[in-house]
Amino acid sequence: MRNSFKNQTQQGFSLIELMIAMTLSLVLIAMILSVFLSNARNQAMRDAVGSIQENTRFASHFFSRDFQGLGFWGCLEGGENEVTVLSKSAPVANQLAQLNTPDKVESSLMATDGSTAGAASAAEYAPDTLSILSISQSSLALTNNMASVSADIETTTSSLKKDDEILIGDCKRADLIKISKVTASKIEHKSSANTSDDLSYAYDSNAFIYPIDRIVYSVKTGANGSPALFRQRDSEPEAELLNNVDNMQILYGRSDDNGNLLGYTPISALPPADFKNIISIRISLLLTSAAEVLSEPSRYSFNGATNILATDKKMRRVFTSTYTLRNRIAR
Repeated sequence: MRNSFKNQTQQGFSLIELMIAMTLSLVLIAMILSVFLSNARNQAMRDAVGSIQENTRFASHFFSRDFQGLGFWGCLEGGENEVTVLSKSAPVANQLAQLNTPDKVESSLMATDGSTAGAASAAEYAPDTLSILSISQSSLALTNNMASVSADIETTTSSLKKDDEILIGDCKRADLIKISKVTASKIEHKSSANTSDDLSYAYDSNAFIYPIDRIVYSVKTGANGSPALFRQRDSEPEAELLNNVDNMQILYGRSDDNGNLLGYTPISALPPADFKNIISIRISLLLTSAAEVLSEPSRYSFNGATNILATDKKMRRVFTSTYTLRNRIAR
């Protein structure tokens, strides 16, 4: 029986057709890969910018909060003029550039209405250090009236400990004392740590206790091996506040006797006696990205130096902010 279907020859793709198909496929893959890599680079850039911006907000929060206490004297009508100093001040730990008498807390508090001092590095572009000494705005209330000027001070349980210096007072008077002993909620102020057992006044439950805050900002090598901004408060362990901070430079805004701003100057050009006239602080941070996100090293300007060529491919941004010392402005 004759087959009604004709024999047909089977044919595949020719070599030329295969080469054309492979070429088109490679072009398509290259285009997809190019888009993917471009998106990945753009995302890395966005992440770097976002991280740097987040660091600037975080730094601004801490600086603003810590500067609020400078010049604070509670509700004292006469400010530091109403303070009786009894503390036998020991050297102040971590206070890098005290004014007048370096080993006395009251010298800095009173001479400057709250001490803000700095330490400029000997190297031209090395990071500065900022040191703050102020009266804490977080107060503790007395739970009972003092029976006498030499009686223990009773307050709520706190983190206060022996050798801490505190300000105790009401709106009319205050005493700067050193704690000689803490037992439960009772604070002793014996002459072993002070010039007298007796305070200037037997305070009642309307008085408050204000701890003395010591805060130091510095730039040093962080946990990831890159420069970072560190903050240390009192005797607490030093904390890495921000990573990837290459540099910190500080300028101080000095006023004349009428409170008019004269301009900003580094600490190297600021005599210690002029610290009492500081009404604002300008801080510049040189921030970098955690990873190398640029195709080549970039140039940047910082602290008066321009067109600096980076040694890596990290993104760099300069964050500069000025903080007004409101307690001094309000005097």
